[in-house]
Amino acid sequence: MNIGNGWILPLLIMAPNCLYFLFPAGAPLEVQNTGKTGRIMTILERAGQAGVVVTPFFYSISCGTLIEKVLIAAAVLFLLFYYAGWLRYFLKGRHLRLLYEPMLKIPLPMAVSPLMCFFAGAVFLSSIPLFISAIVLSIGHLYNSYKAYSGERV
Repeated sequence: MNIGNGWILPLLIMAPNCLYFLFPAGAPLEVQNTGKTGRIMTILERAGQAGVVVTPFFYSISCGTLIEKVLIAAAVLFLLFYYAGWLRYFLKGRHLRLLYEPMLKIPLPMAVSPLMCFFAGAVFLSSIPLFISAIVLSIGHLYNSYKAYSGERV
């Protein structure tokens, strides 16, 4: 049973980011990618972002098998956890550290939860390109998020 287009996945993940641009943190984060590794990780992050946004447009979401239902439920749970992180950020004063501090003992929850949602989406969409894009995004995004949280220059 086809329940929708794959583009809904990146749309739901990116929606809270639009609010961030309207209501940014009090003190913007200055991540300076001065080193070769930092520049490479940022390139990987941007390439992965492009892949996870564009690739789902070529897929339809189906919900026929039990495994598809489980994966969609997992993606929804990761998405709800991500939204909870955004709520924490907006309700507790929009401090940038809230985007990186652990939630429920999960480190970098605002980086990990959307990545897990993309991985679940890649599997339930049966999309190897989306899975590869999620891997590329994970490498760059987790590195840059960790560096931003630790205050290190990358």
